[in-house]
Amino acid sequence: MKVDRKLHAEVLARYAKLDIPPFSGFMGPRLVPVREGERIVDVKLEYPEDFSSQMLEYTDKYGFLPSWN
Repeated sequence: MKVDRKLHAEVLARYAKLDIPPFSGFMGPRLVPVREGERIVDVKLEYPEDFSSQMLEYTDKYGFLPSWN
């Protein structure tokens, strides 16, 4: 892979100004089936209000799973 060093330096400089952690997570949609009777005819995407809400929802739904640490 060839990296444009000038562009890379610019990206790093811009990112440094944001003063945020390199990785904090992302918000993913909730897939909600749209049904006609028993049949799924479509899927709606719903997004949580914010990242914290999504993490709390995941804790409620998946907190029983073993952790990897």
